[in-house]
Parts: sequence; C-alpha cells; structure tokens
Amino acid sequence: MCCVVNDNLASSESAINKVKPPIPKGTIDSIETVSEVSETFIDAFGKIVVRNITNIPELLKKNAVWLVPLIALWLFLMTFPTFRISILPGILRFLMNLLIFLTASYNNFIAKIIYVFSFNSALIPAIEKIRKKEAAELVDKYKRTFDTIRRAFLSLKNKGIIILLSSSGTGLIIANFLSRNNRLDKYFVCLLSSFALINALSEGAGNVLIKLFRLASIDLNNLFKKDSKLNYNFIYTVFAGLSLGLAGEIIPGLTFRMFGSLKDYTGYVLGLVLIVISVVLHFLKAQNVTKEH
Repeated sequence: MCCVVNDNLASSESAINKVKPPIPKGTIDSIETVSEVSETFIDAFGKIVVRNITNIPELLKKNAVWLVPLIALWLFLMTFPTFRISILPGILRFLMNLLIFLTASYNNFIAKIIYVFSFNSALIPAIEKIRKKEAAELVDKYKRTFDTIRRAFLSLKNKGIIILLSSSGTGLIIANFLSRNNRLDKYFVCLLSSFALINALSEGAGNVLIKLFRLASIDLNNLFKKDSKLNYNFIYTVFAGLSLGLAGEIIPGLTFRMFGSLKDYTGYVLGLVLIVISVVLHFLKAQNVTKEH
C-alpha cells in the first residue's frame, strides 16, 4: 500500500506548496512561518492511507511483477530452517544468505513495509534510469543533492552539528529496531532506507516524505506554542543525519560483536550517546548566548 504514496499525496498539497522546494540547483533559504500552513500531518497521512486502501487492486496489479516474487521469497526463506542453511554446500549457502540479505527476509514486519516503500520509491526508479542509459544524469542529480546538503549544514553554523548529531543518533536507533539485533543479514533495509531519504532530498519539497516531515514539525511547533520558523536547511540536515545513522548501523554490526548479549542493542546505545551529546552541546550553546547578553 505504501509504495505509491508519492503519487497519491499530490492532491493534498494545499498551502504547503507556497514555498518553493530547495532543489539542488536552487536556493535553500526559503522560510515559512507555521501560520502559513493549514493542513496537518494527520490530515495528509490519513489521505495517503485512505487512497492506498482504496487503490489496493490497482497497486497490486501495477507492482505484481516484483512484489509477488518478493513475497514468495519471503515465505520460502522465513520457513526454511536456519540450521539447514549452515549445512548447505559453500556456493548454495552463500546464495541463500545473499537472498536473505537482499530481500530483508529475516527483518520484522515494519522493516518489510519500509523495505517495499524504499525499493519502489527509490531503487526501482534508479534502476530504470540506468537501464535507459541515464546513469550520468542520475549521478549528477545526487551530486547536486549532496552539495545542497553541504550548503544546508553550513548555513546552520553551530546548530548544524547539533541537528546532525541528534538526527544521526535517531537514525541509529531506528536502524537497530529495523535490524532487530544488528546482524548483517538484516542490514540491507537500513541501507535501502538511507538511500530512500537521500532520494527524497533529491526531489525537493515535492517529495511525500519531506512534506510529511514538514507538516509534523509545524504541528509540533503549534502544539508547544513555539513561535519559530521552519526552513529547508533544517529539514535537509535532519534527513542527512537520519540517512547517515541508518547507513552507519553497519559499524556496530561489524565492530561490537564481542559485547555478548549487549551487541544486539549497540545501535540503541550509540544512538542515545549521540543524542545526549547533541543535547549537551545545545545547552552549552544556550549558556554562551546568555553570557554574551
């Protein structure tokens, strides 16, 4: 259901599209106040859910060519006893482990949903570009995206590192949840979702993930009565940090296997450490500002 939400949110944009997207070729200095947006996160998300439920037959038909084989592989690999994989001949054991890795067969249900969404929204379009011999255009798009991320981060000055640390820590926590125990056979969904976030940034404010994040941020500002402004520098830095944390899950997966049962939770631990550091830096920065005044 989640695999075509980019198309389905088009009609629910309302006032949010008054601000031009910070596409990689353009500026990222556009700012809007929370009072300029009338649609809420719940409204937008609800419309996505309703439209996708209504369009289930069409979605299945459109994506059956890859979704049916994927579900068949999930059913087969999830029911295949793990101990039997270990006794297979070398090449067969390698192929089975590769299939488990690439299909997220051992990941939880939520991870599988994110896998399908990321696969459909980011990986398939990229593969299509390469198939059409448009790889150079694809590379150029992501180069410009990373340049936009760099400029967004630098424009935030001292706030940039705080936002990047906290969002990277959040990304590590999410990745640990998606991979369940930091094992490499469950890591691919983290890498794929990291790529999907970068792909979302390459599409600018028109991307459904960025729209929903903006709406959620504005709703939180309204909830806590914060009279603040939301800009794309903040959004791009948050998404970059989340992407970095998701991809960075491979570090605890590779380096902390010696910690016994704690190894299953090192993503949570490292993520919390980064968030705590960001909070400390935030208060230190606030104290310095107070002293200057």
